[in-house]
Amino acid sequence: MTTVGGEVLQQLREDRGWSYARFAAQLERAATRMGRGLPGRESLVRMIRAWEDGEHRPRDYYALFILVYANDQELSTRIPEPGSALDRLMAAFQAMGISMNRRKFLLNSAAGAAGLALGHPNASSPSPGSTAGWKATRQPTSSSSRWLAISSSPTST
Repeated sequence: MTTVGGEVLQQLREDRGWSYARFAAQLERAATRMGRGLPGRESLVRMIRAWEDGEHRPRDYYALFILVYANDQELSTRIPEPGSALDRLMAAFQAMGISMNRRKFLLNSAAGAAGLALGHPNASSPSPGSTAGWKATRQPTSSSSRWLAISSSPTST
């Protein structure tokens, strides 16, 4: 019962060449950065499989995913670079039904945990009233038999 959101999570992990255990280690590092505890490694690996299979959503771990996949520029500006891992992650979160306001809150929380203040000198601000949006859709990809494409475009919520 794989979902689009779960497929994106799996694709992000596989794009980095990470096994389940390696990704669990990355989540553990992010949790340490946020001052959080996590279940044991074996439990975490089972949870990752369930998230990717679409059995459960990683509700309590969204901010950790952001810390794992965002770069410092994205965290400090709170703006995902088009096509980046963070941009694709936000598309997965949208596909899981997470509202725009919640995604923004999670990004701000992760950035705060990373100790990065808003207002990076090179930050570009969206125009008032506009919001960036992320969309995950099923389309054929050239690199695999999976049907998945991510696009980022302005959307309203």
